[in-house]
Amino acid sequence: MISKKLASMALFGAVGCMLTGCMPDMTLEEMKTWMDENVQRPAELDRLDQFVGNWTGEGEACFSGKDERKLKMTGSSSIRWGGDGWYLIEEFDGRMEIFGKHVGHTIWTYDEGANCYRTSWFGNDGAVGNGTVRYDKKNDQWNMTGKTKTAMGDMHGKGTMRFTDKDTMEWCWAEYDGLGITKMADMCGTMRRK
Repeated sequence: MISKKLASMALFGAVGCMLTGCMPDMTLEEMKTWMDENVQRPAELDRLDQFVGNWTGEGEACFSGKDERKLKMTGSSSIRWGGDGWYLIEEFDGRMEIFGKHVGHTIWTYDEGANCYRTSWFGNDGAVGNGTVRYDKKNDQWNMTGKTKTAMGDMHGKGTMRFTDKDTMEWCWAEYDGLGITKMADMCGTMRRK
């Protein structure tokens, strides 16, 4: 099913293309028929169902440099479908010793052309990031990479997530400098569905 927003955006784009001459001449009925026949929700999105729900978790972070002590982290996430099942919306709320509260949103969707999942995240500290996620069927895990713009500069990251059972997820994430060379932090934790 096509969400109303997606259909509206496609319609406005199509009308704009028709007016500028970059699209075949179609009636609105022909355009609707074409969209109904050609815009299909990717089946790969169904795999994201396992993330839907309310989660709580804990973990540890270790930052490279002068002070390498482990910091405790706690948090919660609420994950639900948006856009008539075309993307996931995650609202997260976490705390880390010394650094305090961190809240934000993550969006997940599937990119058919690149055969991978795409993520975008936004935090209350001004961080904005984009990532790529691939499901590794052989190892039954999700492999993630991403780049985040923060107040401290660009950061690269990579990590994994895996379900040990349907209600328990283990994750690890490593942060690197803007060049992706020097490791800045290691974080690991476990999330449990409420």
